[in-house]
Amino acid sequence: MFAATVGIVPVTHPQPFRADVVVARGRAPARLAGVPVEATWVADTVVLVADRSAPGRPRFEQVGEVGLRPS
Repeated sequence: MFAATVGIVPVTHPQPFRADVVVARGRAPARLAGVPVEATWVADTVVLVADRSAPGRPRFEQVGEVGLRPS
C-alpha cells in the first residue's frame, strides 16, 4: 500500500496497513447502539482520506478521489 500511494501520501511512520470503510459518521441514538444495519447503495466515487487526528481533535484530510463509471 505504501508503494502505491507514496506519490500522494508521504510515508512518515510506516506501520501495517489497515483499511476502514466509513459510510457515515456521527452519533446514533442510544436505542440503536449495537443494532445491525442492512442497506444497499451504489458508490460513484472512492475517496482516499488521511487521518491526521490527535487525541480529542479529529481531523481528516482528503488526499485523492476517483470517480467510478457505471458498468
